[in-house]
Amino acid sequence: MSILVVGLNHKSAPVEVREKLAFNANNIATALSLFLHRHQTAETVILSTCNRVEMYVSSLDSAVKTEDVLSFFADFHKITLNEFSPYMYHYTDDRAVNHLFFVTASLDSMVLGESQILSQVKEAYTTASMEEATGKVMNQLFQQALNVAKIVHTKTAIGKKKVSISSVAVEFAEKIFQDFTGKMVLVVGAGEMCELLLKHLYEEGARTIVVANRTFERAQEIANAFQGQAIKYELLGEYLAKADIIISSTSAPHYVIHADQVKDAIRHRRGNPMF
Repeated sequence: MSILVVGLNHKSAPVEVREKLAFNANNIATALSLFLHRHQTAETVILSTCNRVEMYVSSLDSAVKTEDVLSFFADFHKITLNEFSPYMYHYTDDRAVNHLFFVTASLDSMVLGESQILSQVKEAYTTASMEEATGKVMNQLFQQALNVAKIVHTKTAIGKKKVSISSVAVEFAEKIFQDFTGKMVLVVGAGEMCELLLKHLYEEGARTIVVANRTFERAQEIANAFQGQAIKYELLGEYLAKADIIISSTSAPHYVIHADQVKDAIRHRRGNPMF
């Protein structure tokens, strides 16, 4: 059996390209099923996060080639190969195994040592297993990768301080404000990343929190969890100048905050810092 990984990440592709190949909870089961319909003897796991999209495949005698995976990506997402293939990497056998181990141990992350990738790899593997997309090879590979990652985080210095992109963002904000007391936090979006950032900010003393989301009910849910206020998405522009810290993390394919809006907000703040 051979092992192949084909993918792209934050180092090889800009965010607009990564978004074109991204899978989500609503379509990943369908993707696994369709891929195995094409390659019935293969095993596969799809890892899709904000910073990477990778497909791990095991097949007999290298039956599944890199070109097969690229073709599947293009067909599934209804895009052309030229739109993403220049940004892709691929590894086979030992190099593919080593790559997965590096990824799972957060040695290939945007923030070295961040802990979120471990749960993301576990979720990707669990989903594939539940969809019966894995077999002996993928099961052993991913179980070993998860075990190695746990050892790395418990036996080395990389795990002594838990870090993530959200915690690093909060550290940057602290360098500007030192104290979050009385500072308004405006959150655009209501996904996992926004929740993580709000959790860190709340723990550091932020109490004036405003959440804007296209689905108002979801904004209310997040705001209530942090004793904040939910606003309708249409009111976003009115709150930009009032906010000291702005967090934007959405799945929108377009910009949700534009440069002219930020310039106007800064002008109205009359020299007060904004992060």
